[in-house]
Amino acid sequence: MADKVLLKAVGLSNVFLAKNSITLKNRRYLHAVDDVSFFIRRGETVGLVGESGCGKSTLGRMLLRLHTVTSGTIMFNGRQIENLYGHELREMRK
Repeated sequence: MADKVLLKAVGLSNVFLAKNSITLKNRRYLHAVDDVSFFIRRGETVGLVGESGCGKSTLGRMLLRLHTVTSGTIMFNGRQIENLYGHELREMRK
């Protein structure tokens, strides 16, 4: 099964600093995505559904590395992608 997995996400989380909480005393964080894990096999079609504001778009942006992954790992085609930059990142996004 491992060789048929195209995308694997393990323990993905993303935390943003909430607006109006810039001072150290009042700092608050928004947990947009919290400990999400899944895998998608080659040839599968997957739908992601949920309420407005539940983190669907943020998760998608994390998978494309448009948002920073606070914790967790993303494997695409057997390769960890959190540390890709420049040309490698552009190629992966295609």
